[in-house]
Amino acid sequence: MSVPTVGPRDVPALVRAHAREDVVGVARVLRERHGHLVRIAVPRGPTAYLVTHPEDVERVLRSEPERFGYYTGDAASDFDRALGDTVVSLTEASGGWLERLRALAPEFRRASIEPKAPGLADAAAEAYAEHAGERVDSLRLARVASLRMLGRWLFGPDVRRHEEAVVEAVTTLRGAFKRRNLTVRGAVAGALGVGGDEADIEAAIGTLESVAAALVARRVASPDDYDDALATWLTRPDPVTGEPLAPATVEREAVGMVVAGFATLSAGLSWAIHALARRPELQARLAAEAERSALFGGEVEGSTADQLPLADAVWSEAIRLYPPLPLFGRQVAEPVRFRGHALDPGALALVSPYVTGRDPAFWSSSERFDPARWRGPTERPEFAFYPFGGGRHACLGEAVATAEARVALAALCRDYRLRSPIAGARPEFSVTLQPDRALPVRLDPR
Repeated sequence: MSVPTVGPRDVPALVRAHAREDVVGVARVLRERHGHLVRIAVPRGPTAYLVTHPEDVERVLRSEPERFGYYTGDAASDFDRALGDTVVSLTEASGGWLERLRALAPEFRRASIEPKAPGLADAAAEAYAEHAGERVDSLRLARVASLRMLGRWLFGPDVRRHEEAVVEAVTTLRGAFKRRNLTVRGAVAGALGVGGDEADIEAAIGTLESVAAALVARRVASPDDYDDALATWLTRPDPVTGEPLAPATVEREAVGMVVAGFATLSAGLSWAIHALARRPELQARLAAEAERSALFGGEVEGSTADQLPLADAVWSEAIRLYPPLPLFGRQVAEPVRFRGHALDPGALALVSPYVTGRDPAFWSSSERFDPARWRGPTERPEFAFYPFGGGRHACLGEAVATAEARVALAALCRDYRLRSPIAGARPEFSVTLQPDRALPVRLDPR
C-alpha cells in the first residue's frame, strides 16, 4: 500500500509557507493534507514517518515496545549531553534503567507528592508575591514559580541561591536550539529537540552541572541537614543491591530533572497563565475554587484533583493545545505495518501530542481553549491526549507536574486578577513548546 510522501522539495516549501508556526505547525499541515501516516523522505539519515492516529501512537509507545526503540543516530547527541545517563534516557537495551527507576520512583508517586501540596502552594505564592502589581512575562513568572516548587519537592530551599543561573541556563539552551537550521534533516532532528549552537549548549549544560554538583556536595557533607529527594537518594539503600545512588549519579539526575522537569512544567504553565489572563470569568471561578479548597483554608478535602478540578481542567486544556514536548521519535527495531504500509527497521516513527491533540477527528472545536471539555467521561481514544508520553517510558514526573500545576494556578487566581494586553502568540518548538514572543501579564492583588 502506498503512503503519502513528502520529500526534499516539499518540506522546505512547507517550512517557508508556515515558518511562523515552526516544526509543529508543519507537522500539523502534513496531517491535515495527507492523513494519519505521512512518509518524510530525508536526504541523509533515516526515513521518517509522522504517526498521528491514537491507535497507532498507542502501538509505538505502549503495546509493542519491542518494535520501537529510542533513536540512536547522530541527531541524538545534544539530547545525550543534556539528559544522558539519566532515567529519561536509559532503556532496557542500554542497561541500568530498571535499577535507576527503582531508586527514584518513590518520590514521584502521588502518595509522596500530595502531602507536599500545601508547601508547593506556598512556594508558588511566594514567587508571585515578588511581582504583585507588576507586569511580567508569563514564561518568566512560570519559570520562577516552577523552580520554587521544584525546590520544595526535590532540591531543597538551597536551590534559591542558584535560581538566576538555572533560569538563564535553560533560556540559553532554548535559544541555542532555536537557531538550528530548519532543513529537511533539521526538521527531523528538531523533532528530537537537537541541533543548536555548540558553545552555548556546552556553557548552559556546564552551568546546570555546576549547580547540581553544589547541591549534592552540601548533602554529602552534611546529610542530616537536608530533608529532600536529593538527600534521600544519596542515603536510601537500593532494595536489591543495598547501595544508595552515587553522588555523581544524583548529580546527573538533578541536571536531567531541570531540563526534562522544570523546563517542561514552566512551558505548560506559561500557556495556562496567558490563557487565564484573557479570561477574567475563568479566573474568578478558579479563585472561588481555591477558597473552598483545604489547601487554602477551605472545607473541601482530598487530593489536589478532588480539591481543584477546575484548575486540573485548565492545566489539561493548556497542555492539550501546547504540550511541552510536542514531537518526538522512536526508531523502528522490527518490521511493522501501519495502515497497510510497512515500516522497515531503522525508520523513525515521529509521534506528536501537539498534532493529535488538535485533530478534529477526536476533539470538537479543536483549536479552542475550552476547559469544560474535561468535565465527565469521554469516548475519546486514550492516546488522543498523551502530553506525558505513554507506556513503560511515560514521563516519570507526570503526577508531580500535574499536582504542581494545579496548586500553582489556584494560588495565582486566589491572590491576583490577571490582565494581558496581548491576544496571543504562536507556538515555537525549541527544547519545549513555548510562546514565540514575550506574553506580559499584570498581577493585580485581589
